[in-house]
Amino acid sequence: MDKIEKVLRNNEMQNELREHLALQAERFSVERFKKEIMELVSQWVGNGRCVDA
Repeated sequence: MDKIEKVLRNNEMQNELREHLALQAERFSVERFKKEIMELVSQWVGNGRCVDA
């Protein structure tokens, strides 16, 4: 609770927290997830691991 109260009283800490959360939001975005999955699938197929059924 002390840390929350400290942030609520300090505008600079609030701004730092907003910036940090914005970066985290980008890191865990749907767009990034889809991009990384597509890259993994492309690598997997490119390595000959995909076999036609």
